[in-house]
Amino acid sequence: MIAKYKTKGDRLTIVGFLMAVGGRLVDVVCEDSAPGMLLMLSGLVELIGGAIFVIGCGFLAKAKGHHCAWGLLGLLSLIGYFLLWLFLNDRTEQTSVKEGK
Repeated sequence: MIAKYKTKGDRLTIVGFLMAVGGRLVDVVCEDSAPGMLLMLSGLVELIGGAIFVIGCGFLAKAKGHHCAWGLLGLLSLIGYFLLWLFLNDRTEQTSVKEGK
């Protein structure tokens, strides 16, 4: 696994997930009492958090030696994240073994 991409991916997925959950919590808790602007802002934070999460999943796929488009599994939220970790093989280890490193 490529360490620099793994670090970026871990950080982005954590930040993105927390933003998405936080935006959703504000939306649910303040649904009846909040002004429309706050609900719109919480929806925007949730959307941006989801996008950051997908980008983080792309970095995790890249860390395993795959194309970053595999990060679109992040659209499935935690299910996609776990699919990346559990079922996407690590090509970087195979490459280093073939090269004799």
